[in-house]
Amino acid sequence: MRTVRVAVFTMFLAPGLLGAQQQPAHRDSVVELPPMTVTATRDLREVFRTPAPVSVVDSTALAQRLPSNLTDLFVDLPGLDVNGVGPSQSRPIIRGLMGQRILLLEDGIRMNNSRRQQDFGEIPSLVALEELGRVEVVRGPASVLYGTDAIGGAVNLITRQPPQTLVGTTVHGALGYRYEGAGSQQRPWGVFTGNVGRFNWLAFGAYRDAGPYESPAGSFGGATLPRLTRVQDTGIRDENLALQAGYMLAPQQSVYARFERYHADTAGFGYVQNADVQPFDPNAPTIRITYPDQSVNKLTLGYGAKGLGFGLADRLDVTGYYIRNDRLLNLDVTIPLGPGASGVSSTRNFTNLDTWGFRVEAAKAIAGRHLLTYGLDGFHDNSVNGDTLTLTGFGPPLTSTTPQIPDATFRSLGAFAQGDLHLV
Repeated sequence: MRTVRVAVFTMFLAPGLLGAQQQPAHRDSVVELPPMTVTATRDLREVFRTPAPVSVVDSTALAQRLPSNLTDLFVDLPGLDVNGVGPSQSRPIIRGLMGQRILLLEDGIRMNNSRRQQDFGEIPSLVALEELGRVEVVRGPASVLYGTDAIGGAVNLITRQPPQTLVGTTVHGALGYRYEGAGSQQRPWGVFTGNVGRFNWLAFGAYRDAGPYESPAGSFGGATLPRLTRVQDTGIRDENLALQAGYMLAPQQSVYARFERYHADTAGFGYVQNADVQPFDPNAPTIRITYPDQSVNKLTLGYGAKGLGFGLADRLDVTGYYIRNDRLLNLDVTIPLGPGASGVSSTRNFTNLDTWGFRVEAAKAIAGRHLLTYGLDGFHDNSVNGDTLTLTGFGPPLTSTTPQIPDATFRSLGAFAQGDLHLV
């Protein structure tokens, strides 16, 4: 199957009160800077000097590769793989580990939760590709800084940020449109950033409309697809929105508030109709899992400071966040019972999840060359669930509203400390 990807961009810059800078009379030599990472050690350093294996995909690589989704970035990175099919159901694998053994982060803040395992569902789509500045992947345990979910690794989605300055007025913006042959995917998007003196802001929006994917002919286990076959329920319609406002308290101190929203419908797990599979089994059941509606709203408040020179900290970052995650799920199982007869089990589930969390992180240089990073990290999940089960074709119709999974709360609080010693 051949995939066609087309992107169209429009860029503009308003220098505002600062005026245009004079261009140099000569062209300087181009110097390629080494890739930098912050996820593995929480201080910015070259990847080569990071003790953990790290892969970094920067904004240039994102623009050049035009991935269909986040996990498309991982297919050619060492130690990484992808499971699943479609624009919203592909999941990352790090060294054979997936699910809750991999922690997904956005700007260093956890995206995992107790009820939304990231080995399925919407979590990899919560941050739009065009919203990203870079992606960092730690291949291996990162539990000291991030907790037990990071036992197999961590994926940190680092978003674009507005300009950090104290004076002047600037406005930057970009508009784009993407089309891909896989699923005839269309994606318009736009981002605008700027500042007025100490105040800075960012606005981002994207919409995606993708149809079902198609699988090539071939044998998969004991089943064979004789021709190019549509994989049902692999399309999606979703949208991303992000709004951020910040204020510079001092040259290296700032506060910010960020609101994000993700909404999707017509999503589901992919499946192939039984009639398309050879040898055809007339008694094979059909299992269909769809998400008619799902939405995630997130509010983040933060404070960051560098160069403090305090006795206990040179850098301090404080972040608090609230996430509201609502999802409807339909599970339909159709079982043939004989010529012209079948039994159907239909489950309609809703899950509403509220998460409150915080992270306090400090770093202190000791004797000028050793670095101590320490802090607190905690969150509280509150899950409300409901189910309606309907059985038909197995006798008298049966309906049950007993929840299959009870309402639950989950709390976690941890302290962390990591030392970076330079002996020579």
